[in-house]
Amino acid sequence: VPLDDIAPSDEDMAEVFRTAARDQIAALTAGLREVADAAALWPQKKAELCDIAHNLKGQGSSFGYPLITQIGLSLNRMLKNLEQADPRCIKIALAHAQALSTVLEKNIQGTGGASGEALAQRLQGLSSQIA
Repeated sequence: VPLDDIAPSDEDMAEVFRTAARDQIAALTAGLREVADAAALWPQKKAELCDIAHNLKGQGSSFGYPLITQIGLSLNRMLKNLEQADPRCIKIALAHAQALSTVLEKNIQGTGGASGEALAQRLQGLSSQIA
């Protein structure tokens, strides 16, 4: 039996990634909203939220979504360096989560062109003020 007959296609793997990424972004958003409502939860939520950002950063480019990698990198750096959650930081993190969600919803593969690059740079600029 030829390997091509049993191995998943690149498109199948990309769909698995998109589904998993949507779930991760939903968990990220929910966790950030919990912290927005109760900043004292940050120490308990930090590792989980950093792990999600790290996973998205690491997997995006592998499946044709380098913009997810860029946004995930910006978010991961910020969250890792965040000692305590203040409303501004959480708002910036939620903007990252919304951008990640939009990239998937609109199936923006590649860099997203000039607007995708501008978005990634804007988020990086905001997060670098924190990290």
